[in-house]
This record gives sequence, structure tokens and C-alpha cells, in this order.
Amino acid sequence: MMVVAEEKRKMVWEERVEMNIKPLEEGAKMEAFEVIGVLVHEADPEKVDLGPLRGEMRDFCRRCVVNEGFRGKAGTSLRIPVTDGAAKLVVLCGLGKDEGDVEEAVREGAYRAVRAAVSKGFRSVVLHAPKADDRARSRSVAEGATLANYRFDKYLKKEDDDKFRRVEEVTVTAGDAAGFRTGAVLAECQCYARD
Repeated sequence: MMVVAEEKRKMVWEERVEMNIKPLEEGAKMEAFEVIGVLVHEADPEKVDLGPLRGEMRDFCRRCVVNEGFRGKAGTSLRIPVTDGAAKLVVLCGLGKDEGDVEEAVREGAYRAVRAAVSKGFRSVVLHAPKADDRARSRSVAEGATLANYRFDKYLKKEDDDKFRRVEEVTVTAGDAAGFRTGAVLAECQCYARD
């Protein structure tokens, strides 16, 4: 009886692990991903750091930030539809002031960016987080991204399940691979406990 329960637990666990989180390869362009998530610290709208966005996309996003008065306060986000290569959506997520421990804000920002992709049915996301090469921030990015991809679907019918499309790949512009693995495992454990 115990062996059957253990095998069932392993099957459920293996089904949940399906998203790949990795650093951006050198020479890869952000426009190759459907959703571009940029985590930004609080600043005046004219000075919000748009990170790696370039060219017309950066100019367009800057105009949207100024028009909306987006300051990057913790817990806020701004979705900007774009058409540049494969990119369809830019999500700016506020981290608040750049003071001390911002890992929770990074986790929430990564969550918001990936959840925006999930809500639109997109499969690939690239995230830019300031100082993401720090192991704690890399862990927070992976936790937020993995938790955003979760949905309790045990009792849903097949046709209900088809409406929810999980993100398959999250790429981060810079980061620590060990931090990504740790964050993904911690978040998957949370998802398993919720199930």
C-alpha cells in the first residue's frame, strides 16, 4: 500500500516539473521571445530604467511609461502590447526603491511577468532583473516564474484545462544557474504541497 502511494506521488511530481529556466545565450535577441519582462526600480517615469530594450521598442515603451505615469513602485506593473519580431508583450514590473533586501519584490515581479504570459497563452518569456547574477535574486526570479506557471487543475474537465497554457521556457538575461535550480525546486515543492 505504501509503495503504491509513493509511486503515485512521484508521478504527480514528475508531471509538475515542465518549465525550463535558463540564462540568455550570448548573442540571442530579446525580440525572439513572445513576452519581455523587465523588472525596474522606482524612479520618475522619464528615468525608469528599461534595461535591455532597444530601438523603436524602447522609444515606444518609454512613451507608454511617461503617458501612464508608471514609476516602478513595488507591486505595480504595466503591460505594453508590441509587435517586434516574435515579441508581442512587454511587461514592466515595479520593484520599489533600490534599498536593502528586494528579493520578495523580485519574486513578485517575476511572478507578474510570467503570469501575464500565461494569461495570454504565450509560451516563451525573457526576464531582465537588475543584479540578477546575485544567487538570492536568481533564486527569487526562478521561484516567482515557477509559481506563476502553477494552477490546481485536478478537478477540471479536459475542455477547461485546454484554456490554460503554461509557459514552457523562461530565459533570464543574467543570473546564477545554481540560484535558478534552487528557486525552481523550492517553488515546485510549494506547488506539490498545494496539490
